[in-house]
Amino acid sequence: MVTELAFSYRGGTTFPLDLLERRYAGLSIPDAADRRHLVVLSDDGLTSLFGDGDPERADVAARVRTTLTTATLVVLDRQHRVAELARAADYDVLYIERMDDAPAVCARLAEVLGG
Repeated sequence: MVTELAFSYRGGTTFPLDLLERRYAGLSIPDAADRRHLVVLSDDGLTSLFGDGDPERADVAARVRTTLTTATLVVLDRQHRVAELARAADYDVLYIERMDDAPAVCARLAEVLGG
């Protein structure tokens, strides 16, 4: 069952970790029949997903990841600033460095979500 297909936070410079934490609070590890995906589309400011700007919630993304089947970040980030942080929290990262990259990234994301 899909309870939230998409949500847009737009306009912020810091990822709303308090909302992410509340959204996934109390969920257990999903079984094979209950696939749970998180896809975040952002720019290089996505380091805030891992506590940059909100150090008290630096562990939220890693804790939420344990309740998900897949977690993929689609990021416009030529410097790959989020790479190490994402790897440490077990998030996959797909980079869009130029708009020409978008079709291949979308195809790869579809593969991930399709299992």
